[in-house]
Amino acid sequence: MLPVAILPALVTLLSLTVTVTIAPSCSGPEIPKLAEHATLAGRRSVDWAQETLSAFDAALIATDHDGVDLQLLAQSVPLIVDTRNSTRGLVVTGNGKIVKA
Repeated sequence: MLPVAILPALVTLLSLTVTVTIAPSCSGPEIPKLAEHATLAGRRSVDWAQETLSAFDAALIATDHDGVDLQLLAQSVPLIVDTRNSTRGLVVTGNGKIVKA
């Protein structure tokens, strides 16, 4: 479970993405529990599969979760912005790019 202090920041982050992107999506073990926030109403966590992930132009890693297949993310999405250094040691093939932020 996310610490209470992180929840407002996550809600703010997702709210900001709505203003700069066409279809922001999110994935993570805590997303279904965040649906009670008005900003996140109606959102669901996206399916973590290559078919789904490859439809995205970019991914933002805002939290570091154990058990998330980041190699699959790196193979599926052309740009990853990693704010938590979650992708350290990851091998990116093809045209993929990881930006540390």
